[in-house]
Amino acid sequence: AGTWTTNHWLFKPPAGPNYDANFGTGQDQVDARLSKEIWIGDPLYATLDAVLADAAITSGTVVVPAGTHILSSSLDRTLKVGLNLRVLKDGVITVPTARTLTLNGPSTIGEWQAFNCVGTGKVLFGPGSISQVNPVMWGFASSASDAVNSAALQAAIDSNAPIVKLPNGSFSYSTGLTIDRAIRIDGAGSAQDNG
Repeated sequence: AGTWTTNHWLFKPPAGPNYDANFGTGQDQVDARLSKEIWIGDPLYATLDAVLADAAITSGTVVVPAGTHILSSSLDRTLKVGLNLRVLKDGVITVPTARTLTLNGPSTIGEWQAFNCVGTGKVLFGPGSISQVNPVMWGFASSASDAVNSAALQAAIDSNAPIVKLPNGSFSYSTGLTIDRAIRIDGAGSAQDNG
């Protein structure tokens, strides 16, 4: 909704109750998100499910702010090719058991936990969407239990990313890993199987 001004620097919001009356509707004003970012928790998109279910969203960046964001749908969910996922620090997407979140667009995720896969829940990256993953994105840490590290490392391997990069440090895990595709495990860290 709304239109850009002729120089494409200012966004002219539509008339309606979602805009502060102090600014006045229809007046030129800077939109901090430049109409290209969708933040989970915005009035129109209270949940990640709401964004992923909206067929009209085909480009831009989906920003996951701090907090836990649970995929509550009973359906698998897919982020389209034209959408970038950006998970801010302390933002975690929980994928319930028997559900898959597929990310086909590029993803911007730092070296912190961004995903919590419960039971058989998984996060998959589509071809070309990401060059490498770090198991830290699933909770892998030197201070974590062997069971947590096992699940995080297996989730990273199962994510379809071509490279799994271990963080610096020594880590242990408790169960054998299943690797059923060509993958490169890289990085300065080391992992030891204690199982």
